[in-house]
Amino acid sequence: MEFSTHSKKEQSMKAKELINVLTLAQSLFDESRKLPEYIEEESSLIDQILRNSLGDNYLGGFGVGYPFYARSGDYFLKVGEINEHLSKIIANIKKESKDLALQWMCPSCQVVNSLTNLNTKCVTCNLIQEENKPIRILSTLPDIDIFIIVENLNQETKDKINQAVKDGHYYNSRISIKDTVKNVEGVLKSVQSGKKTPLKLPIDLNVLEYPKFTDAVNLMIEGEKVVVDSVALHETWENYHFPIWEDFIFSMQELGSLNDRLLSLVAKLRRGLVDHWGVEDLIFEVKDICPRTSRICETREIEESLRNKLSSWQG
Repeated sequence: MEFSTHSKKEQSMKAKELINVLTLAQSLFDESRKLPEYIEEESSLIDQILRNSLGDNYLGGFGVGYPFYARSGDYFLKVGEINEHLSKIIANIKKESKDLALQWMCPSCQVVNSLTNLNTKCVTCNLIQEENKPIRILSTLPDIDIFIIVENLNQETKDKINQAVKDGHYYNSRISIKDTVKNVEGVLKSVQSGKKTPLKLPIDLNVLEYPKFTDAVNLMIEGEKVVVDSVALHETWENYHFPIWEDFIFSMQELGSLNDRLLSLVAKLRRGLVDHWGVEDLIFEVKDICPRTSRICETREIEESLRNKLSSWQG
């Protein structure tokens, strides 16, 4: 791939700028209330925007990941693993940059090479350490993860979702690395100061049709650890293997009212999972998802909150 730190200068970014944003994110994650409240409110807003756009075709939406697994009643729990992970990322960038005035080459590289798919192109790049590649960096920054269920996912539905997302000024983080980092920085400063901003966090949106969700529920009740073939709005619409079994147990939380059929199916799944596995075995399985999830659950309060949630699913 071609690369020049002088090309598309407006897209360049100093390593120190990136570190400042990551440090700001670290401080707000550590506060445990302002940032998760903001993400939860924005998730509910997107849910309402999509509900208005799709009408009866929209059956319901769920927040996924942080901060939903950290909610405990009216409070949000601190997640020490996030802080530790950001510290490692910051240390890696400092180590590779040495002189913090040096450029983080990836934003310029994206523009020079017209990279629209960071997953495929960045994997083979040997100009930068694996830990400092955009996919790794962007995944450490706060974003909004939403999973929605629709009756029919045809092209008209995709077009309506796409337009609703654009009208709300939401975007996928991979479209522009620098714009994403700068937007996130603006949002974090707004959350910190309490002053409103038109800037938004990036959105990761997955969509599944109701019949596929029904099939997945029936398999999960029988003990299958299901991964569904959803459609995700990334740079464009892409097929995505969504780990619904893992996310449903660990973090998925409805954002607003669910369609009656969907509400009944969700209740059936919750009871079925606990009946099949038992609360303690489900917690064990959650910890076994991946090393990072295991580290998150090492926080006693997080594990206890998960235990309370799963116990409430019992019939």
